[in-house]
This record gives sequence, structure tokens and C-alpha cells, in this order.
Amino acid sequence: MEGETYLDLNKVKLYGWERQKSDLVVDSFVRSVELGDEFSPVMVYQVDNNTYELTTLSDVPCLRRTDGGHTRAVAHYIDNKPLKVKIMGNVPKVSEGYFSIEELELIDDKDVLKDGTSWYEILKSQRPEMR
Repeated sequence: MEGETYLDLNKVKLYGWERQKSDLVVDSFVRSVELGDEFSPVMVYQVDNNTYELTTLSDVPCLRRTDGGHTRAVAHYIDNKPLKVKIMGNVPKVSEGYFSIEELELIDDKDVLKDGTSWYEILKSQRPEMR
């Protein structure tokens, strides 16, 4: 079944391909969730009634890369707030090598790009609405 809904990430499992995210970027999104900011839905595939997988479809064209929604998902998980998702279809099982959102590791922002550049500052320059 396709369409928009909300997932309680404490009751269902959500998987994605990224293992690490910037601590500053996640913190920015956590603050946004706490303040009630609205986000576009994260695109997911449904595996079963309790299991979902982030898609590789992009909904943030200004980044010129796939935004799978990992940061939005982990921010909602941390804040214990339902995540708005758009179910794009079904898949028979979770893709090999994917991790649950609970397993996502926060790393120092300047370690994300491996050259000491701040990933948060890059995103903030592209998306001024970031907190």
C-alpha cells in the first residue's frame, strides 16, 4: 500500500544504508523536531507491517545527491516523535548490509568528510532553515 503515514520508530524497525552521521547535523534536526518544524516525508519501502527500509530516491534536489532520510529518521527516533514517511512500495526483505536506525552512530562533524571540513556548515549554507 502506497501513501503517506507516520511511523513510531520505537514500535517498528527502520533500516538504511548509512552507518554514521554528523553529530552537529543530527543535533540540528533534533532541535527542529523539538520545535515542531515540518519535514517532507521520508521515502520508504515496506517489508512487512513492522519493518521498513529507506529508499535511495532523492527528495532534496539542491543537494545533488541521494538523501535517504537517515538524519530525519534518527532525529525523530531520538525525540521519540513519529516520522512522516511515504511508502513507495514493498520489498520482500531488508537489503543486505543495511542497519537499523537504532544502530546509527553519531560521529564528530569534522570527521564526516575526512578532511576536517564541517559537513554541518556545508549543509547550513545550502539549507539556511537548518537550526
